[in-house]
Amino acid sequence: MNEVLYNLSGATGDDRWARTGDRFNKKIFFTPLALRRDELYELHANTHIPQVIGAARRYELSSDYRFRDVSEFFWETVTEARTYATGGSGNAEAWLTHPNHLSVEMKASSHHQECCCSYNMMKLTRHLYGWTAIPDSSTTMSAISSIIDRTRGAITASCGMKSSRLQLSSG
Repeated sequence: MNEVLYNLSGATGDDRWARTGDRFNKKIFFTPLALRRDELYELHANTHIPQVIGAARRYELSSDYRFRDVSEFFWETVTEARTYATGGSGNAEAWLTHPNHLSVEMKASSHHQECCCSYNMMKLTRHLYGWTAIPDSSTTMSAISSIIDRTRGAITASCGMKSSRLQLSSG
């Protein structure tokens, strides 16, 4: 919701929409990120990734580096400590373990890598890439991995239908 209101503020030039968007920022979620602490354990991934996309948009409107710091640290911790080789993150729509425990997370459930999470991480990657316009190998590889491995891997070749998750376990 914060991203939509920030976009409305950017389109209209009316700061009241940005202030309204600020009301949707969860301090309990943003504060640890601002302190560079990964406290994503047991959080619903696709609820929280869009909130960080909103923080990225808020930075673009206000130049308030707190929002940039939150966005960059979140992206770093998810891509470096919570992302499978295929570019997806999470299991059963959440982060079920502490960082750097993907083998445990993979065994916790067979509902790996929700497509929406991969899409939203690509949206966040686009924001971060736009701030520097320097082809950083980690942002570039994250986007490529998500597009090729994650998104295409969820499409059934025989019929073109798409699954909502890319399961990593057999069966």
